[in-house]
Amino acid sequence: MSKAIVYVLFIVALAAAIAVPTLVTVENKSSAATLGLGGKELTAEAAKGRQLFAERCVVCHALKAAGSVGAIGPNLDVHVGLQTKSYAEKRELVLSAISEGRDEAEGTMPADLYVGKEAEEVAAFVSQAASPKVGKEVEALATKK
Repeated sequence: MSKAIVYVLFIVALAAAIAVPTLVTVENKSSAATLGLGGKELTAEAAKGRQLFAERCVVCHALKAAGSVGAIGPNLDVHVGLQTKSYAEKRELVLSAISEGRDEAEGTMPADLYVGKEAEEVAAFVSQAASPKVGKEVEALATKK
């Protein structure tokens, strides 16, 4: 592959990596940013977490409530929404992933993407937004392939 083609592919990938989070962030700053799936009102903490999620998480993770379709990391509707039961369990799992990072088959998530209050806000959003119903739909589609 020539250097010119590699350079063009790099520029396209870089542009996409910048454009996708920017577009999701703009969309999430609308008045609907305080609504979760089905029009359920998010807490103020979770609404702020939604904005933070849009800044750093949407590129890698799929989460229907955020409108994200990332495929590098796990689908959070499945991993958090379906595979955990209680809100506390969901929140603990998300906080652990944010603070410790993950190195899994899907990809590597660095530790401390957010810390302190911001980590708590992202965890609140994902814990409130991750949907077991969506997780079941995703798993059903995956088994049909």
